[in-house]
Amino acid sequence: MKRYSLILTTAAVILGMLSCNKVEEPYLKDVTVDGARVVLLEDYTGIRCTNCPAAAETAHELLERYPNNLVVLSVHAGAQSQPMPGMPDFTTEAGTTWYNTFDFSANPIGTVNRFRKSSGYGYNDGEWGTKIQEEINEGQSADITINPAYNESTRKLDICINSLFTKEIEGDFYLFACIMEDSIQGYQSTPTGHNPDYWHCHVFRTPINGTWGQPLFNGLTEIDQEFETNLSITLDTTYRDNQCYVVSYIYDSSDKYIIQACQKKIK
Repeated sequence: MKRYSLILTTAAVILGMLSCNKVEEPYLKDVTVDGARVVLLEDYTGIRCTNCPAAAETAHELLERYPNNLVVLSVHAGAQSQPMPGMPDFTTEAGTTWYNTFDFSANPIGTVNRFRKSSGYGYNDGEWGTKIQEEINEGQSADITINPAYNESTRKLDICINSLFTKEIEGDFYLFACIMEDSIQGYQSTPTGHNPDYWHCHVFRTPINGTWGQPLFNGLTEIDQEFETNLSITLDTTYRDNQCYVVSYIYDSSDKYIIQACQKKIK
């Protein structure tokens, strides 16, 4: 087994179970399974998008169908995500960059492992289930293990991510990691009116190692080739640490295609 080390430390001091009615405990679980393909579904959404709650419910149903093979990240981006006074602001610079890069123009829209079909990256929520199953059927070529160490008094989070390639595969691979917060109650437009107590779940909060992550390996991988990446971030004081997760994935920078994802609760 070969081991490589990439160490990056970043600090950020400042900076859903989707249309559920009640959240007493964190809904999401860790998704890191040896020998399983884990797919990333990005749900591009917005608090002023009346059709977005239905798409969020579709994502929830897919999580129930694929509990060991799916990570969902709700990315608030686009015109319908921009808050008016009194509304929560879940938008991020990274999410807006992705939205524009993938040439999206309306919500809801999603990516499945950022697979690019002939018409582009976007899949509507009616297509998500079929594409997720196709991606799972492709099989696994890498494993990711996330090991968080969180200090509640300082809110500093240190993360060790182990990436293991399980097949020979060629590409220019990057590793991305971010903070996701689950079950945030706040305003949402719906087909029947405004809901001030809507539950926003698996909300993308902030990247940990940049909008596009960091280089991991370029070339032809070897079986059991392993990398260790160490990251650090200080959680924004507005994030509820008991509802925060680290989401990480490996992707090929040439086409943005994700080969494996992982999710781990920080505490």
